[in-house]
Amino acid sequence: MPNGWKFKDKAGGVKDASLEKFSQSLDEFNEAILLIKDLGLAVSDLKVGMGAVPEVSVKLTGTVESIKIDKVQEVIEANLDNKFLVTILKGLQTASEVQHKLGDLGFESVEADVNLRPPTIKVRFL
Repeated sequence: MPNGWKFKDKAGGVKDASLEKFSQSLDEFNEAILLIKDLGLAVSDLKVGMGAVPEVSVKLTGTVESIKIDKVQEVIEANLDNKFLVTILKGLQTASEVQHKLGDLGFESVEADVNLRPPTIKVRFL
C-alpha cells in the first residue's frame, strides 16, 4: 500500500497547485472587475461552478457608448500582466469596432459573458 499513499500524496499536491492557481486567477478576476466597473460597465450574474477545474463566470452589461476605445487601450497597456483583464478588454474593443462598422442597426446596449478559466468573452448587442 505504500505506492497507493504516494499516489494519493501526489494527487493532493496537484490539487493544492490547482487551487493555488485558481486563487491567483480569482485575484486577477477581482482586480479586473474593479477596472471594468470604472469603464462604466455593470457586473451581474456571477456564477461559480465546482469540479475538477473550478469555473467562474460573470455577465457585464452597459451601453455601447460606454466602451471608449482609447480609455480601454490605456487600461490594457497599464495591465499587460493581467491576462484575464486584457482578454476581456480586447473582446470589448473588438465588439465596439464591430458595432461601429455595422452602423445604425439600433443596438444601444452590450452584454458580455465572461469566463475566468480559460479567459473568454462572448458579446451580444441588444
